[in-house]
Amino acid sequence: MNRKLPAVLLLFFLGSLLPMSSLPWSLLQAATLSSSSIFVDVDDETGRVFLKTVEGTGDQQGDESKNLLFYDRPPSSYSVVFADGDAFIFGGGAGRFAKRPSAVNGIIEAVWENDVVEVSQNIELVRRKGAADTDAILVTYSVKNKRTVSTDTGLQILFDTCLGENDPYHFEISGDRRVMYETVYEGSELPLYWLSEETDEGSACLRGILTGNLVTAPDKLIFANYRSLSQEMFDYKVRRKKRFDLLPYSKNDSAVALLFRPAALNAGKKREYRAIVGLPGPGEYTKEEASMEEEISPPVLGEDVDLEKLRNALLSIEGSRKLLEIINDYLKEIDRALGDGSAAFEEKAFSDEEIMEMKKKLEELLAR
Repeated sequence: MNRKLPAVLLLFFLGSLLPMSSLPWSLLQAATLSSSSIFVDVDDETGRVFLKTVEGTGDQQGDESKNLLFYDRPPSSYSVVFADGDAFIFGGGAGRFAKRPSAVNGIIEAVWENDVVEVSQNIELVRRKGAADTDAILVTYSVKNKRTVSTDTGLQILFDTCLGENDPYHFEISGDRRVMYETVYEGSELPLYWLSEETDEGSACLRGILTGNLVTAPDKLIFANYRSLSQEMFDYKVRRKKRFDLLPYSKNDSAVALLFRPAALNAGKKREYRAIVGLPGPGEYTKEEASMEEEISPPVLGEDVDLEKLRNALLSIEGSRKLLEIINDYLKEIDRALGDGSAAFEEKAFSDEEIMEMKKKLEELLAR
């Protein structure tokens, strides 16, 4: 299929579909992000997170995609907000979405609230310094106290891991220490990172980072049975020397929880929590910062427009705004050139002078 259209036809096509002010939102529906290594999907009904590798990113070229978090609909990885002595599941029925999950400018954004708190969840791709591509996600929660008095607020992020559950040791932490039973680490015992990995051929591995410039160190790191963690949302007490079973309901079903204890938050104030999970490798993580020149190449009359590049450009708020300004300016010029109606379009030819004038105005717009 030919995925290119002449710029003039593209402008009429876009302008005829929707009002100019609403155009980008028609293309910003998918709550997914991907790189050459990983793919993240946020469920638009619940805000829950799913993560997997991209096919061909294992030890051997052509390796199939592997789930890093458990796949379900909705996904089983989620977060719990503590506020005013109660616990609320982000995206759950105790509140409502002020903004449903959507990918905007390289970030999957969602805002959920109730009468006590407003919670934003942002998920973006990050890369290690010196790495060729992004291979992890930065999950950021911002909790705002909506009450008129100080309120204790906290958070628990639960990652339902799916690797290593056929092995006696489900997890490994920094220092080459392996985790076989339900375990909690806190304070000075908190490791630098944790791993959930397969030991089979073509293995995959998920790593969670607990220290660094981009993350917030949790008060507790908890390894436990998933069902047990999900039933006891507030400060779960591990069953020491117990394996990751909850018979007869589940066997070898483990999960990781990052607990940030409740602390006083003044009226109207916000508190932020950040965590990173992704593929293992050397180097500290940094945020991905794409330049505007890479995000959008503005259409020019007389040239073809790559529709795939246009779609990627529209995933950027700034790119969308700039492109809309360009399209709007073009349409005004075309309207003036066509005169009384679009029927004249087939008979009207743009002169070289008219094209050069429009290109000049476009260049002036982009220079602002």
